[in-house]
Amino acid sequence: MKNKVPFKITFGDIEDMINYYSGKASEYCHQLGIAGIVIIWVLKSYFKNNGKACEYGNSLQLALLLFVLTITVSLVHYALIAIIVNHDYNKKADLQKEGISTKELRDIETEENKFADVLSWIFFYSKLSILVIAYIITIVFVISNFSSI
Repeated sequence: MKNKVPFKITFGDIEDMINYYSGKASEYCHQLGIAGIVIIWVLKSYFKNNGKACEYGNSLQLALLLFVLTITVSLVHYALIAIIVNHDYNKKADLQKEGISTKELRDIETEENKFADVLSWIFFYSKLSILVIAYIITIVFVISNFSSI
C-alpha cells in the first residue's frame, strides 16, 4: 500500500472556498425565496379556484412574509457589505496619489474589515434561517391540507 500524500491547502484557498460557497448559498437562498412566493401564490390560487375550505390565513401569510423577508435581508446584506467594502477600497485612491501603480495596488495587503465580516455572517445565517422556517411552515401547511387527497 502506497503512502498517500496529504492534500495541502492554503488559508487563501480556504478563504476563496468560503467566499464561493457562501456566495452560492446566498444566491440559492434568494432564488428559493422567490420560488417560495410563487408556491404560496399557486396554493392560494388552487384553494380559491377549487372552493376548498381550508385555513389559508395565518400560516401561509406568515410563510409569504418570511419569503419576502428572506429576499429583503439578502438585498440589505449585499448592499450594506458593498458600501462598507467600497469605503475600504476607496483608500486605494490615497495610495494612487502617492504614485503607486494600479498593478502594485492589487498586490498590497490590507487589514480585513472585521465589522464587515461579522455583519456579513449575521446576515448570511439570518436569511438562511428565515428561509428554512418559511419552507417548514409551507410544507406543514401542504401536508396538513393535502393529506386527504
